[in-house]
Amino acid sequence: MGTDLLYRLFSLRGKTALISGGYKRIGWMFAETYAEAGANVAIVARNLEGCKQAASEISSKFGV
Repeated sequence: MGTDLLYRLFSLRGKTALISGGYKRIGWMFAETYAEAGANVAIVARNLEGCKQAASEISSKFGV
């Protein structure tokens, strides 16, 4: 299966994902995965600075 087909089948472009605890370990992995698939990602947690840092890095890496 080609990469183009995978992107068409599993694209999240135009969608928004809400990730709780997204600035650490598993949450970060899910945030990156959704971002790579094209979704806009909202990261929430009790640590505002951690969320800002994760959002900044993910945004610059994936452009979402």
